[in-house]
Amino acid sequence: MFKKSILFILCCLTTIVVTAQDAKSHIEAFVKKMNAYPIVEMNFIAKFENLQDNATEEHRGTLLYSGNKFRILMGEIEVYCDGKSKWFYNKPVDEVTIFPAGEAMDITDNPLAYITANYKNGFKYKQKPDRTEDGKQLKEIEMFPNDRKSNYISIILTFEAKSLSPYIINYNTKDGIRYTVKVINFASSVTNIEDGSFIYPAQRYPNAEVVDLRGNNLK
Repeated sequence: MFKKSILFILCCLTTIVVTAQDAKSHIEAFVKKMNAYPIVEMNFIAKFENLQDNATEEHRGTLLYSGNKFRILMGEIEVYCDGKSKWFYNKPVDEVTIFPAGEAMDITDNPLAYITANYKNGFKYKQKPDRTEDGKQLKEIEMFPNDRKSNYISIILTFEAKSLSPYIINYNTKDGIRYTVKVINFASSVTNIEDGSFIYPAQRYPNAEVVDLRGNNLK
């Protein structure tokens, strides 16, 4: 279940609760900073916890992200998106499933892109107390989806107060699943990105079974 969800980035807490407007202004500053980067690369640790049966999984991965394009490499899972199509490659079964990228970005596709695209109208906000961790001054904001049909109860976004770099994304589902992604390294000055970095490398897996769920106009 965890490996089919994918990806996440930022969390923490400590001193004084302020207003929802203050929380939104902090998110706006964070989003403005993220959107100013032409491309970013992150190394992260993703953790999955099933709170009902106490099951836990943890994986390391990397995210390359530029606007509506991204690439996630995480153990036996690879995800590519060029803004038009999205490829989900499962190494153990040597199978790639292709989806239309679509206009809407789900948090399980790319949490950072989901937040930057939906923060204005998709949530109510609550700012948690600031705190220090690993020598970093952190801001933590809890986001509650306006859509009551959403599978997510809340998303907690934590980022560094000075640099506005992402630190942790934590989100909780209605069925008792908690996803956490902690950023180990964040680079915003990425260069020498190869052409096709966001496209599934079919030549690397020539025998993979292909399940194409795109419409004919996207193939």
